[in-house]
Amino acid sequence: MDYLSTVMKDQSVSALYSAYLNQSLTNQFDKVALGRELMNYVGQSSQANALFTETLNNPEIDSRMKAFTVNADSSAPMA
Repeated sequence: MDYLSTVMKDQSVSALYSAYLNQSLTNQFDKVALGRELMNYVGQSSQANALFTETLNNPEIDSRMKAFTVNADSSAPMA
């Protein structure tokens, strides 16, 4: 993931989003790490925007996690 983020930057979003959606990814810590990385591209990528919106609108996600998501996005560069 470090290679994707460092070298490919915003071009890594598609691969990160695909990995995030992969049903075989069962490790929640890995999934959170992917999601956190994707939040760096909110405002720049429709896939990152979709994950952000999905997270905030999902009634099964704890409100503390939603607050963390918004906080993580506040450090994202503006487009």
